[in-house]
Amino acid sequence: MRRKTKSVIACGMAAALMLTTLGMENEVSAKAAPKMQTKVLSLKKGQKKTIRIKGKGILKTTWKTTKKIITLTKKKKNKVTVAGKKIGTAVVVAKVKTKKKNYHLKCKVKVARAQGAKKTNVTNTKVPQTTKNPRKTESTPTVTPAATQDNTSKTEPSDTAQPSQTPASDVPEGYEEIDLSTCRMNNASEAGSYDSETKTLHIQDAENFQFPLKENINKGEVLSVMLKGTYHGTKGFRSWLVDDSQTTNSNIFNTNDEVGFTGGEIELLYDLEATTAAGQLFFKGPSYGVNIDDLEISKIYVKYTVSAGEKKSYDPYTPSEEQDANTDNLQLTKSFSEQKGMIGNNPLITQNFMADPTAVEYDGRLYVFGTADKMETDSKGNVISNSYNTCELRCISSADLVNWTDHGTIKVNEVATWAKHSWAPTICKREEKNGTMFYLYFANGGDGIGVLRSKSPLGPWEDPSGKRLISRDTPNCSSSEVPWLFDPAVLVDDDGTGYLYFGGGTGTDSEHPKSARVVKLGEDMCSLVSDPEELDPYYLFEDNEINKINGTYVYSYCTNWKVPSGDETTGSCCIAFMTSDKPMSGFEYQKQLFANPGSVFGNYYNNHHKLIQFKGQWYIIYHTTMLEETAYGTKQGYRTLHMDKLNVGEDSNGKLTIEAKATYGGLSAVVQLNPYIECDASTMAWNGGLRTKESESQNKMVVDSIHTGDWLGVSSVDFSEEGANCIRIQAASEKESGKIEVWLDGPEVAKNGKKVAEVDVKPTGGGDVYEEIRANLAQSVTGAHDVYFVFRGKDYHISSWRFEK
Repeated sequence: MRRKTKSVIACGMAAALMLTTLGMENEVSAKAAPKMQTKVLSLKKGQKKTIRIKGKGILKTTWKTTKKIITLTKKKKNKVTVAGKKIGTAVVVAKVKTKKKNYHLKCKVKVARAQGAKKTNVTNTKVPQTTKNPRKTESTPTVTPAATQDNTSKTEPSDTAQPSQTPASDVPEGYEEIDLSTCRMNNASEAGSYDSETKTLHIQDAENFQFPLKENINKGEVLSVMLKGTYHGTKGFRSWLVDDSQTTNSNIFNTNDEVGFTGGEIELLYDLEATTAAGQLFFKGPSYGVNIDDLEISKIYVKYTVSAGEKKSYDPYTPSEEQDANTDNLQLTKSFSEQKGMIGNNPLITQNFMADPTAVEYDGRLYVFGTADKMETDSKGNVISNSYNTCELRCISSADLVNWTDHGTIKVNEVATWAKHSWAPTICKREEKNGTMFYLYFANGGDGIGVLRSKSPLGPWEDPSGKRLISRDTPNCSSSEVPWLFDPAVLVDDDGTGYLYFGGGTGTDSEHPKSARVVKLGEDMCSLVSDPEELDPYYLFEDNEINKINGTYVYSYCTNWKVPSGDETTGSCCIAFMTSDKPMSGFEYQKQLFANPGSVFGNYYNNHHKLIQFKGQWYIIYHTTMLEETAYGTKQGYRTLHMDKLNVGEDSNGKLTIEAKATYGGLSAVVQLNPYIECDASTMAWNGGLRTKESESQNKMVVDSIHTGDWLGVSSVDFSEEGANCIRIQAASEKESGKIEVWLDGPEVAKNGKKVAEVDVKPTGGGDVYEEIRANLAQSVTGAHDVYFVFRGKDYHISSWRFEK
């Protein structure tokens, strides 16, 4: 949705003031809304604790419980006393009446047996399994981001504190002791026991275990952990914060990486900074597939702090030294696209990570979707290996394949609430009775495939079935048959019939794993007509892709890392292809069509691609780890997209040939950009130091992280012969002033640029309150040029721009 130019007449100003006032009232109201101070409360049988409600204007509270395993006494409008009566779980429901609105608040109460028996097995509470990550040999679990929870401060006193296991004098100042008997194991096959006399917890051969915190810790807050015990072995373990669904909600502390773990008596002190609200302290084996072998815990103390202090991850988008906005010696921020002093058109974007591409053409634009990789750090702020911990898909689009508009992300688990992950999407459009429909398929980690649909490539999206389309219960899709149930590819044939291709994994036979599948889709594109059938790609690893090129069905994929060097038809972790005259069978192996990008860029990593035809030309979209290397200086597997031409032809025997090569330069613009139509500021060919963020008022992505010396460039802008004489920019600033310089053909004189305008940015009353600012050009601009915006000042945002004749 585009925002109309702001009117300057009195009624417009009055309306804007009214909306602002209403927004402020809503904001104040939201802050004052009653909230349950404790979301999860743990009790022993016979023990009493108090639940409190925080908030203003409470007139009356009615307290109830869903089960009679607890009793409620001393009922007041802002607190109630809870007593454990029987072992089990209940929910305390508070109906809160205020002057403006009524609220229903809830707190889960867990009642455990009182201490008594010398040794009891740790409760094997079944918690959701984290899907094992098939893309790496060692990784943290890939799980879904959680919704923000209660904002209760951790520094305030609470009546819900757990009883200390030792005299108060033994607890370090400022810390609280974790009740080790509240440990939860992942499944009953893992051994764990609590000794009530010695007050120690013994963990043996366990994938993971966790402890409930007395209350939630919120985003940006830090939990300091002190653990004492003995580790009988040398494997080590990792620790982080999770919510009740085991969503990873903090950085990850790894004993092997951070303390050179050797076992024996241990006394660890580490900090976990919450990325979203969390209520559990989680422990897991040292790497993917490796359990904690033999750990005896004697004490765990925790301390809540409000902020992370100095423990912040490195941000390459913020300059280490800021320039004076009025300097005569402006130094431009280096572009993360720059290689050997030259800036090419690969990668496609540098403001965020994006991997596993798919694409669809619609109304003259190419919409590209991909996995939204998220940077992860340890407790010291160091970048750690990508665990693919995302449930978001990123979308960008372009009409010219050089200037890419950032549309932000689809939060998949907010649409398909059952989803725990969203990897490697595939999209198609289909002409139906009610118009064009788009179907977006995604992998729920390595254990299933779901589908969303929409009438627009930009949504809104809906989950048509409320469950996975492909699961382990689907015939021919067991874990022994299809180790990795992911990487879907969809084809809508000429007659409108849909086909879905998926699967991967080396299986037991690396040359012929037979772990790919194809299935015919129903008329609704959200159901299966028959059972999936086996495909046998040569040396299949992952990354299914399907196209119909010149009447031939082309199935392409990524080979595994074990291809013998003597095989002249393919290579390790490259893109190879097979062809058939039928969509579900008869595929014959051809050869490699695209080498691993590491052969060009130097860092070999997993290979994932999309073949797409746009405006009569075929292209390949693929990912590399180039951005993380240039921006962060790391090699931890965070990926970004590139695009190059795909050469399609025939050999002397009339056989289809397909090949492509990775390049730094990328593509040239296939059409020119019209500057007289409002252009989103998130549309960029190149930039230095910029990020994007979602604007609620603009309902789109805007330019963020602006500092003096940052810049953005737009390629191939056609001003026509009539020419432009002024520029209008939509900008927002809470309190900072700045200046935007407009340049042609380069961002500075040293790069053959010419400055044609300066646009002053003034405070607009809020970081998301946009106003139009205008400046005349120094001279009329005609013909085709690259346009650059160079920024002075900081902490303001740009929504859109357009030139006028």
